[in-house]
Amino acid sequence: MQVIKSLCGQLEFQYQGNFYEAIENIDQAFDNDNWKNCLEQIEIEQNDGEGYKYKFSTLISALRQFVLIHGAPPLGKAFPDMKCFTQTYVHLKNNIYGIKVEKDFQIFKDLCQNKVDDETIRLFIENIQELKTINFRSIQQELDQPNQVDDYENDCYIWYILLRSVNEYYRINTKWPSQNQDDIQQLKEIVEIQCKLVGVDNVPQSYIQEICRYEGSKLHMIASVLGGMASQEAVKLITNQFVPINNTLIYDGLKSEASIFEF
Repeated sequence: MQVIKSLCGQLEFQYQGNFYEAIENIDQAFDNDNWKNCLEQIEIEQNDGEGYKYKFSTLISALRQFVLIHGAPPLGKAFPDMKCFTQTYVHLKNNIYGIKVEKDFQIFKDLCQNKVDDETIRLFIENIQELKTINFRSIQQELDQPNQVDDYENDCYIWYILLRSVNEYYRINTKWPSQNQDDIQQLKEIVEIQCKLVGVDNVPQSYIQEICRYEGSKLHMIASVLGGMASQEAVKLITNQFVPINNTLIYDGLKSEASIFEF
């Protein structure tokens, strides 16, 4: 990257605006390596038949072959804006750049061996730079073998431990803990057990008292915020668009903060 910056700085033309622009934005051409990380992590499932997983496996296999042959992923049709005459810009986009896009598409399509439709292939190519692998864990895995969290002092993580503890309290007593001292003491004992399971020293007494004061209530403004988040995630899964949350989101209404944990 520094070599390219140096070359752009040395070139002398009558109109140097594009070279200054290239130097300012060159980081964007090198920063996104998501697709490389994805190819390293993903394990292709050898599925027979039809379905989303089968198509995705085919696309990943084709991408591996394409990168192996050409050293880079196929070019998407998204063409960035730049300082340029309109006629020159249109020529670059529709001819030089456009021809390369279609050439890469045809090569990639051949590698898919007619196993994936053109629309899906184009959609995949357009989003290759945002390719990401997410390995979700089941709730049972979370309960049996929770991942360790580095930021255990995060308030949202403390609320997560308390929510687990409250659920355990409800399982035993079929009711939510109240501000009764017996309830607080029993919940505190459960919290201590939960802390040992996730490798945390303790939870402040004030948090335990607050969760008991809450007593399973559902505040309208908090419910509306969480409902909006859940709706957004549902749309992601239904449309197969955008990156979903992995895997637990905790919202702290007291501070209007949210954190995502991969338990």
